[in-house]
Amino acid sequence: MIDTDYSTIIPSFAPAEGQEPIDYEKVARVFTGKHTSTMYDRQEAILLKLARIYKQGLVRRDLSNLAQILELASEKISNGAEVLIPSFEKLLALASAPFARHRSGEAAITPVDHISDFALTLARLTKMKNITTAECAARALLLLVGGRNPYETPVELKTIFINPMKMKLKEASAVKESELLAKHERETYFLQIEKSQVIETLMSILATRNEPRAQLAILKVLRKMATSFPSARKIGTGQGIPSHIPPSSLHNNEDPVFTITTEILWNLISFKDKARVAAILSKTAVDMYFHHQRSVLKDVMDKVCRKTLHYARKTLRNEFVVLLNTVAELCPDMAPMCNESGFTDTVGNYLMSHEMGGLTNLFRMSETHKVSTVIAPRFYFSNQAEDFEFKRVLMQLSMQLCVNEGNLLRLLASGLLDFLLLYLDLDANNEGVKVWTDRQLQALQLQAIGFLNNIIPKIPQRWANVNGNAVLLEYLRNTLKMPGARGKTAKDGDAGVQNRPTSGLVGGTLRLLSRISELGPSQKRALGMQGAFSVLIAILQDRNQRSDIWRAAFLICSSLCQGCKSNKMLFGESGGVETILPFLIYSSADPQETESVILAAVECIWGSICGHGPNEANFFASDGIFALLDLLSKSSYVSQRHILGCMLDLLENPKARSHVLQWRSVEDEQKGIANFLIKLWNSEEQRLGVPVGPMGTLADERKPLAGTNQEPHEDHSKDGFVVEELSENLRAKIYSMFCKLGFDGFEEEITVEEQIKLALIAKYLDFKIGEVWEEISDELDYEGIRPISPDLDCINTAKQVIVEKAQAIQQKQADLIKRKNEAERLQEDMFLSTYIKQRGISRKPSSSPAQ
Repeated sequence: MIDTDYSTIIPSFAPAEGQEPIDYEKVARVFTGKHTSTMYDRQEAILLKLARIYKQGLVRRDLSNLAQILELASEKISNGAEVLIPSFEKLLALASAPFARHRSGEAAITPVDHISDFALTLARLTKMKNITTAECAARALLLLVGGRNPYETPVELKTIFINPMKMKLKEASAVKESELLAKHERETYFLQIEKSQVIETLMSILATRNEPRAQLAILKVLRKMATSFPSARKIGTGQGIPSHIPPSSLHNNEDPVFTITTEILWNLISFKDKARVAAILSKTAVDMYFHHQRSVLKDVMDKVCRKTLHYARKTLRNEFVVLLNTVAELCPDMAPMCNESGFTDTVGNYLMSHEMGGLTNLFRMSETHKVSTVIAPRFYFSNQAEDFEFKRVLMQLSMQLCVNEGNLLRLLASGLLDFLLLYLDLDANNEGVKVWTDRQLQALQLQAIGFLNNIIPKIPQRWANVNGNAVLLEYLRNTLKMPGARGKTAKDGDAGVQNRPTSGLVGGTLRLLSRISELGPSQKRALGMQGAFSVLIAILQDRNQRSDIWRAAFLICSSLCQGCKSNKMLFGESGGVETILPFLIYSSADPQETESVILAAVECIWGSICGHGPNEANFFASDGIFALLDLLSKSSYVSQRHILGCMLDLLENPKARSHVLQWRSVEDEQKGIANFLIKLWNSEEQRLGVPVGPMGTLADERKPLAGTNQEPHEDHSKDGFVVEELSENLRAKIYSMFCKLGFDGFEEEITVEEQIKLALIAKYLDFKIGEVWEEISDELDYEGIRPISPDLDCINTAKQVIVEKAQAIQQKQADLIKRKNEAERLQEDMFLSTYIKQRGISRKPSSSPAQ
C-alpha cells in the first residue's frame, strides 16, 4: 500500500505569492521508490500536473529540482516506459518558453548554477532514443543558450492597471524593460553554460547519433555556442567537431546538417585560435585517408560541387571551398595527402575542365601504384555571381595547393600553364573564357597573373617551353589600350581597382614581368629579345600614365639590364636614355610620389646606363650629368644617398669627370661640385652630432668621425658594425666622389673654411680604419680575450697612428686658419694705409696758409 498523498505532494497551483513550494523530494521518491518506481500512470500524472503548474513558464528557483525530475523520467523512458513520453515532452516543451518572473524579484536572487545545471540536463537528454524527445531537449537548450527572444515579455504573475492611458505607458515601459532584461539574461545564461560541461556532453552524444534529425538539433546548439571564443575553443580543439562530424552529413549538400556543420567550422576558424583548429581539421582529413584509404575531402568536394542547381546550394558550395582554402593556407602539411588522395585532381578538374575540354588521367595515386585512366566529367560555369565566385575560390585553392611541389606537378601535367595563359591570350576563342563578362574576365585575369607570379619561379624552363613571355608581353600591350588602364594614381588603392578593374591588370602584369626578370640571364635575354623594352618605354613615354606604373617600368628596365649587356644595348636602341631624362625633373603635388618616381628613374640609370659605353655617351651628351647633379642638390637625404651611388658608378667612365667639374649650382653659379660636396659633408656631420672646433676644425683627435647622435654599438656579438655603418651615412660616398675628382685644384673655388673641412675629408679612410681597430679591441675585451704581446702592440700602434694623423690634420687646419688670419690682417693693413693715404691727400689744401 502506498502511504503517499499526491494532493499534498503537488498542491493546486494558484498565483499567490504565499504559495507553498512543491515538495520535489517526495516527487522524486515516486520515481525511485521501491513500490512506486513502476507505477507509470502515477508518474505520468505527476509530469502532467507539473506541466499544468508551469504552463506560464518555468520558475528559475525550481530549475535544479525540475532537472532531477527530467533525469529520472528519462531513465524510465530509456528502460521501456514509453507511456511517459507524451507527458515528458509536454513538460520538456515548457523549457522552450520564457521563464516566469514574479514581482518579488525572484529572478534576481536565483543562483546562476541552476541555469547551468538545467542546461547540462537538457544536453544529456539529447541522447534519448526517441528522436522527437531528443529534438525537444535540444530545442529547449538552443533557446536557453541563445537567450530569450527580446520581443517576448516574461510573464508577469500579477499585473493590475488603473486606466487605459497608464496601461499604454506601462506596456511601452514594460517592453523596453523586458528587452534589456532579456539581453542581460542572454549574456548571463551563455556565460554560465559555456563554463559547464554542456559542450563536451553534446560533442560526445553527437559522435554516437546517426539520425540526421538528432544531429541537426545538436549541431544547431553548437552553432550558437561557436560564436563565443571560449566555446569555439572547446568545440574546435582536442576531440572536437572535426572528429565528431558524421561522415554521412558531409556526403550530401542537400542535408541541412552539412550546412550547419560548415557554419560551425567557419565560426571555429574565425577566432584567434584558427591555426590550431585548422591543424585539427587537417589532421582529421589526413588520418581518415591514411587509415581508411578514403578521401573525405574528395568525396565531399564532388558532392558539394555537382548538386548546385539552386542559389542556396551554390552559396554553400562556395563557402565550403573557401573554408578548405583557409585550412590549406593555415596547414600546408595536408598538401601531400591532397595529392595522393586525388583531391588535387578533383580541384583541377572543376577549375580547368570547362576551358580545357575535360581532363584525363587525373586520378593517378602515385608512380608506385597502378595508373588508372579516368575521364573526369566536365564542369560548366555560367556568368552568374555564384559561379564566378566559385571560379575565384577554386583558383585560390589551387594556388594554395601548389605550394607543395607534388601538387604543382600534378596540376601542370593537367595543363595548368595552358589554362592560365588562355586567360591572358585575348585572341583565344575559348568557350570557357568567353562565358564571363568583361569585368569578371578582368578579375580572373588578375588572379591568373597572381597565380603565375607564385609558380613561375619554380618552373622557369616550363615557362620558356610554352613561350609564356611572348603571351605576357602581348597581353600587356593590349591591356594598355583598354579604358581605365591609366590616369589613376596608386594612392587611390583597392577601391579604385574595384571600380576600374583594368587599372590593376597593368600593375599585376608588370609585377609578374619583374619576377621573371629576376630568374636569371636566360630569362632576361628572352624578355629583351621578345620586345620587353618597347612596351616598357612606351609606358614611360605616356605622360598620362599612373606614377606607380612608371615606377614599376623603371625598375623592370633596371632589372633586365643588370648583368646583361645585350639588354643594355636594346634599352639604348629603344630610346631609353632619352626617356629617362625628363623624369629627373619630375614633380607632383605628393612629395612621396615625387621621390618614389625619381628614385626609380635613378635606379634605372644605375642599372641600364652605367657600365655601357654607348648609353653613357648618350647620357653625357644629353646633359644627363648636369640634370643628375641638379637633382642631387635639391633632393632629400634618402635620394641623395641613392644619387651619389649612381654618380660614383658613372664616374668610372673618365669622360664623366669633366662634366661633373663643369657643373655649377642652380642657386649660386659661383659654387661648383666641391662647394656642394663639402656643404653636404657639414650637413651630415650636423645630423650625426659630430663635435667640431672653430671654423669646422677637428675637435676629437681620438674619435674624429664619431657623433653623439649615432646609435651606440652595444651588440658586440655582431661583427662589422663600423663597416656596416658606411652605408648609413653620406660621408663614405662624399669621400669616394673626391677620390674620383681629386682633392687638389679646388683652392681658388672654395673658402678657407671649406679647405679646412676638405683636409679632414681627405683622411676619412684612415680614420675609418682607426675605428675598425677600435672595434676589434672592444670585441676582444667583450669576449675576455687578451691578445699576445705582439698583437697588442700592433693594436696600440694602429690607434696611436690614427691619433698622430688626427693631430697632423689639426696642425694643417691650424696653419690654414693662421694663413687666413695673416691674409685678413694684411688686407686690413693695406686697407688702412690706403685709407690714411687718401685722407692725407684730402687734407693737404686745408693745411696751406690762408691767402
